[in-house]
Amino acid sequence: MVEQHRVVGVVGLGSLGLSVLRALDAGGVRVIGVDSDPEVVAAVRPWAGSAEVSGELETLGEADVVVEAVSEEFEGKAEVLRRLGALCPRVTALVTTTGALSVPALAVASGRPAQVVGVRFAVPASPRAGAAVVPTTMTAPEAVSAAEDLVPLLGRTLAPRGTDTAVARELLLPYLGRAAALHEAGYASCEDIDTAMRLGCGLPAGPLEMLDAVGVDTVHRELADLHRRTGLPYHRPPAALERMIGSGRLGRKSGQGFYTYDAAGLRIAPAAPDRAPESAPAVEHVGVVGTGTMARGIAQALV
Repeated sequence: MVEQHRVVGVVGLGSLGLSVLRALDAGGVRVIGVDSDPEVVAAVRPWAGSAEVSGELETLGEADVVVEAVSEEFEGKAEVLRRLGALCPRVTALVTTTGALSVPALAVASGRPAQVVGVRFAVPASPRAGAAVVPTTMTAPEAVSAAEDLVPLLGRTLAPRGTDTAVARELLLPYLGRAAALHEAGYASCEDIDTAMRLGCGLPAGPLEMLDAVGVDTVHRELADLHRRTGLPYHRPPAALERMIGSGRLGRKSGQGFYTYDAAGLRIAPAAPDRAPESAPAVEHVGVVGTGTMARGIAQALV
């Protein structure tokens, strides 16, 4: 049981890793957060509560559970899991938060396949959003139990076993890409696109807000992989994402994406106002034809 663990480690203190660390700390769990970037460690410390924050992986040598939350790249995740496998006791559960990579492949690469288990978080995050535990045929029952006990401490519901979050993510990614392309074409501002989807479709978050949360680089990489596998035009990542990556605007984890964020990952302002110029004629009367969900959302937004 996670409640009985003395130490839980979190490796990678971006938006996901920091949220995991803070949730565990709020639940009374002793947590040690580790990030290889000294600037990230310094920025996170004021927001870490009573959790310990370090730049050294060796501080996790006695951890009972370690959550890997580094960038969504196979080699990076595999290297962290390999180092943890060599460092931590044989009974330590190694939980990878990969959203799209193969958990079995990461388990084999770790050198400790019996202790590696995946936890995939539903996107977008909301009070109803769950998390699916993804074991492999090699995972020991104790590691699966540790991951299942961890999920409620993070404020998430445990999705039933067999829930295919990878399929859901492949449906989500093109939606995020099309929203970025819509904004790139100048049809609407970030705020307008997100507000329309929240109010018009009843979503807990708009697509550009979600894209910032997932990570601009992650969405670009996974869309590019989808496009390579399918050849479908709507899987091709929009050029805007590549430009944002080139300028370091990676979303919430870098403090700047479609919106701007503070050190705690809280949104503070749109990245740039792109509404119609002040000289545009004022709209005073609008008619909405229809009474369905979309029509009601549009009417509510206008009012």
